[in-house]
Amino acid sequence: LKGESKVLLYLIDVMAASSPANFISLALLSAAVQMRMNLPQIPVLSKIDLAKQATREIIRWSKDPALFEDTLSKLKSGDEYALYSQLFRALRSVSFSVGLLPVSSLTRDAFIALLGEISRISEAGEETQD
Repeated sequence: LKGESKVLLYLIDVMAASSPANFISLALLSAAVQMRMNLPQIPVLSKIDLAKQATREIIRWSKDPALFEDTLSKLKSGDEYALYSQLFRALRSVSFSVGLLPVSSLTRDAFIALLGEISRISEAGEETQD
């Protein structure tokens, strides 16, 4: 693939990310993959058709740090809360989850947006002709 544009799609299963601790774990794994591969990455929240309420909550967490920390504080305390909240802040500082894209392969929700994002990254937004 030398000379071709490459993009990582990091899939985050909505069911696996439905708790704040699991969301942070998956976000850290995503960051590790991106560091290792050194490629642009699109974090994709997958299987959103299976858990609509969890999807809404995860999207809200990714956009509202105060809400995430409030939810976290109800489940964790002390050193555990401090660790998770500091990890979340560190990930936010490097822009993780800002572009979290919810998709469903079953309903095809957001596939056009995903293709557009891939195109934007891989071709710098320019349409190519064959």
